[in-house]
Amino acid sequence: MNKHVLIAMSSHDTMTNGQKTGTFLPEVAHAYWVFEKAGFKVSFISVKGGEVPLYETDRDESTIRFAQRPTLMQSVHSSLTADD
Repeated sequence: MNKHVLIAMSSHDTMTNGQKTGTFLPEVAHAYWVFEKAGFKVSFISVKGGEVPLYETDRDESTIRFAQRPTLMQSVHSSLTADD
């Protein structure tokens, strides 16, 4: 049996009050490394699919390592939709 997990991310970059928002990259990065270490295949999804708005207020080692992997960032920015 293949183990597969989806990490769901936001497609929205602005809240109704005008405040900027998006996907907090450290949450994605930390989860990714845990799932990868456990042998899961990881896919990224968002409501609209495609590129997702990212923000990162704390850049720790896990987040930096994630952001420096072009294939991971490409997967994030070409996210699937739930229908996919």
